[in-house]
Amino acid sequence: MPKVLVVGASNVDYVALSNNKLIRKDSNIGKLNITFGGVGRNIVENLAILEDDVSFITFLGNDSFGKELRKDLESINVKIYSPNKKERTSSYLAVLDSNGDMDVAICDTEIIDKSTVEDIEPFDDVISEFTSIVLDANINDKIIDHIFKEYSDKKILVEAVSANKVKRYEKYLDKIYLFKSNVLEAKHLLNLYDAEPMLLAKRLMERGVKNVVITDGGKPVIIGENNEVVFVTPKPIEKIISASGAGDSLFAGLIHGLINGASLVESVAFGIKVSQMTLMVEESVNKDIKKIKDLIRKRDL
Repeated sequence: MPKVLVVGASNVDYVALSNNKLIRKDSNIGKLNITFGGVGRNIVENLAILEDDVSFITFLGNDSFGKELRKDLESINVKIYSPNKKERTSSYLAVLDSNGDMDVAICDTEIIDKSTVEDIEPFDDVISEFTSIVLDANINDKIIDHIFKEYSDKKILVEAVSANKVKRYEKYLDKIYLFKSNVLEAKHLLNLYDAEPMLLAKRLMERGVKNVVITDGGKPVIIGENNEVVFVTPKPIEKIISASGAGDSLFAGLIHGLINGASLVESVAFGIKVSQMTLMVEESVNKDIKKIKDLIRKRDL
């Protein structure tokens, strides 16, 4: 069974979906869901549901949320490694418009921001066992520096997370095996705010990134590989329930494809299918993605 290591964030997610178009600075009627999330954690859960062998280095508080989050992932056979931290488990609050698009969000990641290299050094033997390491941009600069310094021989796959946090990887572009972002994040990383998506992919490859995947909402996904740029066009879906976790699930589907021997284009096509299934549920992860896991093996994409 292919195995992969993810280093990233775990959160308690508070996601509010408005029944009607949001009215700013007013009380809106809607529904509030409280679930476990975090970019790294969402990627891990998707991979575990797809039956990959997943290990996860993350940052959990010794509070009830941290304990429940650990228990939840261990129940689906994820191996959890977390330093002993006194801060509370991270939390994420998002407000979605009635169409499922995020209007605004706030993320409390004090436990991650205060983490040090000393916190993850006890897990260096674990990290050494893996060929592929997946990083999200929630982890802080010190830990990112440590991983690129000590494990530059690994295939490092990066999820941009946000326009602000993606800057943490700017000096390591030539050491990244695969970089996945949306258009906004790529523009901020490269300081090319008026650039077309194709140019962004080309510039990232010129900076040394081996493989590039850039999403643009429901528009074609841009793929950069071997200094060439191609597109994979998603089929339209009837109704989006929530966009929360959709980007994470696309990345997880992409990783699943790659570690199971699929090409980058095939892996992106599969990631789109996983993402679209996530768009059709309120949660950040759709547990029904297990039903399509064999599409990679069959190459039925």
